[in-house]
Amino acid sequence: MLHTQKPTGLFRSIFRRIFRVGIPQVVIVIAAFLYAATTYSPGHDKERQWFFLFRTIVVIMALTLLGLWSVFFTGWNKRRTIPAIALLIGVGWILFRVEFDGDLRPSLHGRSWWLSRLGLAHEDDVDAHRQQTTGLPRRAVDLTPQSSDFPGYRGIDRTGVVDGPALSRDWNANPPRELWKQPTYGGYSAFAAVNGFLFTMEQRRDQEAVVCYDGANGNELWVHEWPGRFDESMGGVGPRSTPTVYDGDVFALGALGRLVCLEGATGKPKWVTETLEGNRNLRWAMSASPLVYGDYVVVNPGSQSPQSAGHALVAYDRRTGKKLVSSGKTQAGYSSPMLARLAGEEHLLLFDGGGLAGYDPITLQERWRHPWRTQGSDGINVAQPLVVEREQWPNPLLGFIAGVAALQPVVERKGQVFIASAYGRGGAMLQAERTADGWAVQEPWSTGRSVMRCKFASPVAYDGHIYGLDDGSLQCISMEDGTVKWTDKRDPAEGEGFGHGQILLTGDLIVVLTQFGEIAIVEARPDRFVELGRRKILKGSKTWNNPALADGILYIRNHLEMAAVDLRVK
Repeated sequence: MLHTQKPTGLFRSIFRRIFRVGIPQVVIVIAAFLYAATTYSPGHDKERQWFFLFRTIVVIMALTLLGLWSVFFTGWNKRRTIPAIALLIGVGWILFRVEFDGDLRPSLHGRSWWLSRLGLAHEDDVDAHRQQTTGLPRRAVDLTPQSSDFPGYRGIDRTGVVDGPALSRDWNANPPRELWKQPTYGGYSAFAAVNGFLFTMEQRRDQEAVVCYDGANGNELWVHEWPGRFDESMGGVGPRSTPTVYDGDVFALGALGRLVCLEGATGKPKWVTETLEGNRNLRWAMSASPLVYGDYVVVNPGSQSPQSAGHALVAYDRRTGKKLVSSGKTQAGYSSPMLARLAGEEHLLLFDGGGLAGYDPITLQERWRHPWRTQGSDGINVAQPLVVEREQWPNPLLGFIAGVAALQPVVERKGQVFIASAYGRGGAMLQAERTADGWAVQEPWSTGRSVMRCKFASPVAYDGHIYGLDDGSLQCISMEDGTVKWTDKRDPAEGEGFGHGQILLTGDLIVVLTQFGEIAIVEARPDRFVELGRRKILKGSKTWNNPALADGILYIRNHLEMAAVDLRVK
């Protein structure tokens, strides 16, 4: 007797065959199309991080669908397939970790626990180098202040503007001279430089460390360590803040909130305090550098828990570590407190997770606040506020007389501060003014969401214009209204665009430390972009640390290497 297959059974059989044979091809084709579309579609160069994130999600979803297909539609033995996939994922997770760069582009790295057992970890190379230099002559640390010092984060006043000798503009005739280079431990701390001695923070395996180096040769002079390790896949491993050197002492804030005061000559601790007691850390850890003035050491742990309300900004006695005064209930950001004079009065400025605020530098009471939040709830404000100066005579008549007489205009601080963030923001000029009722803040202009998106790097100002890294691309805008004068449109890559590096200003030159470990100099001019020179110094492609420039010598580091480069005219 002839049996025929029922229509429903036939359709079910065809459906199963399609899933068994066709689904992998469909998933791979769709994933490849979406991957290519986000690589070559318009706008990928302006919103790189979201395109890279979308591509990562596409790959993860494609692999997930292929895994589900292999379990349910191939006919393979589920008792073997499911454990095999779980084992593959588990072994991969144990042996490797995913890290992200500034554009949220992922990369795969071996975990240090097994690399160290095989002698392949980067820390092993650093340990070997340190052992080779053990026993070398060490000079005594002398922190007598010099006019060329770079005593903390972004210089003496955190503006990123450095006075000093003329730098070489022709790197063919007078190239930079590398004084020394050596491997270093992880972290995103920068150097403070005083009288030729360098201070930074490092992650030494499971210890946070404050280290003093000889700026002349890179020799380690002393180290102070304590147990602590911050590790996050997007931000990486290690301390973020930069030590501050003041009156012979070194003040440093660890990623987990420990604040220490060390004797600058020896590294011996004078006092220690935990700034995050009763509080929570940030997603990317404590990153602000201590601000020291008078008897105060000011840090901004923020208020990330109900118990920490009223202690978002704290001043400690710099000699004893005793808490003196505190205020604020806003979540911390990743910018550092700084002093600035606005409209004739001294302010402590803080760009925290909720916006820019001006505080009384003695009482730490908030005078005014301008809300400024990025996408999401993290409050990712990183760049330092930029206080701008205006050359202006009190009235047009005096200005005319001054022009005829060839007199110099009076420089007046007009209470204007420029702020900028990435993650869906941009830049804005703020105007702080004293009124009969206190202080008021206006926003004369803003750039919108696609201009001056300062993610990690702080901008600088020169001759009526602002220069900054717009999501990794160097850009110049007018200080008057924020109009774009030019943007370096090269793709961020070694030998091309700068990426998420850092910048300083000296004279009319912008000194750039690129994301790719290169140094470069660019003319600070509004009419066009002019790069005068570039050299590869540090290995790696995740150089986020700020450079330090003292007496024409550039001190740079990332999580792999550190170096000193003489940029002066020979």
